[in-house]
Parts: sequence; C-alpha cells; structure tokens
Amino acid sequence: MIRWTILFLLAPLFTSCAQAPPDLSMVRTPEEACGDLETKIRTFLFDEDYKEVRKSGLRYIEQCGGTDIIDEVRLMTGRACVETGRLTEARNILLPVAGGDIPSSDRGEALLILAGIDRARGLFYDAAVSLLGALSSDLGDASRMTARESLSEVTSLMPEGRLERIREEYGSFNGIGIVLEACLAFAEADSDTSKVRLLREHLSSIDEKRTIPDRAVSRNIISSVSESRGDGRLSGMSLGLLCPLSGRFSPLGEAFLWGASIAMKEGARRGMGGVELIVGDTGANPLVALNAARRMVDEEEVSAIAGCILSAPTIAASQVAQAESVVMFSTVATEAGISSIGDHIFQAENDQNTEIAAIAWIACVEMELERIAFLSPEDPASRKTERLFRENIERLGSSLVISDYYNEGSTDFLENIERIRGASPEALFIASDAEDLILILPQLSFYEFGVQLLGSSSWNSRNLIRMTARDMEGAVFPAESDISGEEQILRSAAILVDDESGEVNRFSTGGYIGVRKMLEVMKDATESGRNLRDEMEKNMENKQHRFIELVSGDGIVFYTIRDESLVRFTTLRLSH
Repeated sequence: MIRWTILFLLAPLFTSCAQAPPDLSMVRTPEEACGDLETKIRTFLFDEDYKEVRKSGLRYIEQCGGTDIIDEVRLMTGRACVETGRLTEARNILLPVAGGDIPSSDRGEALLILAGIDRARGLFYDAAVSLLGALSSDLGDASRMTARESLSEVTSLMPEGRLERIREEYGSFNGIGIVLEACLAFAEADSDTSKVRLLREHLSSIDEKRTIPDRAVSRNIISSVSESRGDGRLSGMSLGLLCPLSGRFSPLGEAFLWGASIAMKEGARRGMGGVELIVGDTGANPLVALNAARRMVDEEEVSAIAGCILSAPTIAASQVAQAESVVMFSTVATEAGISSIGDHIFQAENDQNTEIAAIAWIACVEMELERIAFLSPEDPASRKTERLFRENIERLGSSLVISDYYNEGSTDFLENIERIRGASPEALFIASDAEDLILILPQLSFYEFGVQLLGSSSWNSRNLIRMTARDMEGAVFPAESDISGEEQILRSAAILVDDESGEVNRFSTGGYIGVRKMLEVMKDATESGRNLRDEMEKNMENKQHRFIELVSGDGIVFYTIRDESLVRFTTLRLSH
C-alpha cells in the first residue's frame, strides 16, 4: 500500500519532467557548428598543424558543403593534404574548386596547387594546362608570379609535340606566351625559319611580358677580372664568351657566365692575368649568336671564343669563327660533329658519350648480356643515342637485336612492347625521360615483359622512383651526378677566389672549363711560340678519353632498385 502511495505522489513529477521544453541555449545550430569548425581550421593553419587542418577541413566539407566559404576551406584542406603527403586526396578535394566556371582567385589557387601535384608526378603536360588555367583566373600578384615561373620551368621539361598541342588548344589563355617561347626555342634549334616567323608574329600579337631576346651582343667586361692580380703575361689578349643572357634560357647563360668568371679570377692567381673577358648575349637564337660572334671578331677582335650552350647557336657562331680563323671552344652543346665545321672549332667530349660507353660496358662486360633491345621516342637526339649505344655494344661483342621508337605524346606502348618481345632480347635499354618512363615502366609490368632493364642517368629521379619503384625492380642505371668530376673542381676554384655566389651545375661547369682551358692554351701558346689554333689542337690531342680518365680514377657509380629502394649496384673502374 505504501509503495502505490509513493508512486501516486511521484507521478505528477514524472509528467511535468516529460513535458518540460528543452533548454534551447544548450543546442548548437548547424551554422554555429560550422563556424566553430572554421575557427579551428584557421587556428590550426596559423599554427601550421596541417594534420589537424586536414581533419577539421574534411569534417567541414562533409557537414557544411553549402556555405559561402566552402571553396576557401577546400583550398586550406587541400594544401594540408599536400603538406602531409596525401596528394590523391588533395586532388579530389580541389577538383570541385578548380572546375568552376568563374575565373575566381580560389579557382586559380586550386589550379596552382593541382599543377604542383601533377609536376611532382611527372605529368608536365597536365601541370602546364593547370598553370594556364590559373593564369587566366583572378590570381594575386604573388601567386601569378609563382604560376608564371612554374610554367616556364614545366615547359622547359616538355617535348616539342606536347608544347605544340598546348599551343593549338590553349592559344587564347593568359600565359600562352611562355609556351610560345618554348616552341620558338625548338623551331630555332631546328632552323625552321617559317615556323620561327609564325611564332614571333603570334608572340607580338599578345599582351604579355615578353622575354624574347633582341640584343645581339653586349660588351660586358667583368671589371674585377680584367684588373689582373697575376703577372699580366697575357696582357693585350681578349676572350669572347657567348651565352644566352636574355630570354627563356637566361638562367643557363647566367650560370655559364658565373663559371667563366671563376675561371678568370682563378687564372689571374695562377699567372694567367691580363686577359679581357668580353661577354655576348646570344638569346639562345642562332641568328643573334651569329651576329654576336661577328661583332666579337670584327669589332672586339677577340683572340678566341668560348660558348654558346645550345647547339644551334653554337653551330651558327662556329661558322663565323671558322671563316675568320678564330679558335672557338664548345663545352656544353650536345650536337655531335660541331668540331667538324673546321680546324679552328673544338668541342669538349660530351658527357652523353661517356655515359653511353659506361652503360654499354656494364651491360656487356659486367652483366655479360649479349642480346639487347633499345626503346626511345622518335627524334634526332634518340637516333644519335641509339647509334652511340649500338657502336659501343658491338665493339664489346654484343648485338642490338631491335631498336624501336614511339611518337612523342604516346600513352599506349603495347605495340612497342610486343615488337621488342618478338626479338627475344636479354635486356632492354630505354633512353626516355622521366615523363615517358612513368607511363612505360608500369606497362612493361602489366604486359609481363620481364627482361633486364637498363637506363640512363635520367632514371635516377626521385619522382620516378617514388612513383614506379615496383616496376623498376632490378633496373641498372648510372648515377645522376657529375660524371666528369669537373663540378668539384669548380667548387674548389670558387672557394679559392672567395666567390660562391653561383650554383654549381653542368652549365656553370661548362663556362668554367671552357674559359680555364682557353686561358691555359693562351699561356702555352705564348710560351711555345705556336699559334693559338695549333696549341689548342695539341692540348686536345693530349687529353685522355673521358671514359678512360674516369674509370682509371674514382669510377662511375651505377645504381639499381631492390625492394623498391635505390641501392648501389657497382662502381665501374679499371681496378674493379
């Protein structure tokens, strides 16, 4: 009885509790929850805590998709994904922003990030298209400058065919002038005058900042060098230096010039002072280079010339030098046979010759491979590589059983693979760049074509190994390093003269080696009484073949891929 009485008394209380309205002050609205997430994202971003930015950003995208700042949140989240190495996730997050129809700043920033992702994966064509889209959006000044610089770098890594495709399909986009300059460089290198004229007309018709060179030559004397600290025994002699100091290839020319200046300063300390260095701008243009060389010979009366980096301008300048009986020395141009222009033209042995000789030796002697196949894009440079490789392996007793080529821009390599499979090779040397290898190597695995893979130093690419290491298993290729050892010589010289302001690379090394060689030859000619041409010929004849020189010394390092990691395979040296 007591129990029922208590329940009867409590019943009104239960009823009143059940009917009490909720405390609305304790309930968060969706807008407030999204606002809290936004605050978290911005706070984490300020603290550079990208892991938490990503986590909160993903929640915001899922819960607050219709807000006014959703695109901005996607940008912040996408950047955080990139910072934490989640590139595919970043791409999926950013695509809705990048695919918008309105050329907003958010769209431009998204395209800029996507371009960076594509470039990291070796997809240079896709990166270039994204950068053009970014430049056609409402980007801020800093981002616009970044996009232009990135586009210039990406186009320098692309083959001519893909550049032409971009020119045709995206000719009205902002930034297309950078692509046109890249196309122009190919046209000038091929001496295609009609195409050069067409491209220049297109460039002149667009309202963009031009970088096409129009200077023929500049008398740019390095004053700190011309004031000799040596004994001045070469006083009265002058050395011309030709390189691109304007236009798309100006960074290469600046590196070349820095290396040359180091050689001049070093020469002054080694008793080869008094020589005047006269620098001419070629703009990477054969016609400009020809005029620059002519002015150097006729007006400056230089004793010799070093340069010009790119092959077409070098050939043009060499023709002037030969006609005027002026010694010219080319250290960087890769075109074979430049020295055959005449007896006053000399060419340093190309690193490619050394690399091909080394690859052939490893394949035929170290690995005892007898039947080898060759695959590369269809272009003159690849034909030259094939010829060098064939000559080297045949000299070592092996044979090239098939040489197969694919068109630029190809993405399906099944027919090439089947043709090569039909020749039953023991190994396959693929002389392609990283962009093509990213497509080729997975297809070799997919179609189960399991032969020994051989590659050039371009295979030693972090991006390539990261993306296709599984497909590169067992491949053998030389290190992408200073195969000649000359970069270390330049570093030592830069320390000696207290000028480490430049970057040591193949172009600065080319400038250094070219000028150093010419100073040594000038000194030897002065002491021996021989003319400069004869002394240069004697000097070049006495130099060991670079391959013999390298394998007699520190050797050439080769790598392979084991368990998806880069490991040393062997070091090629005579004592090995």
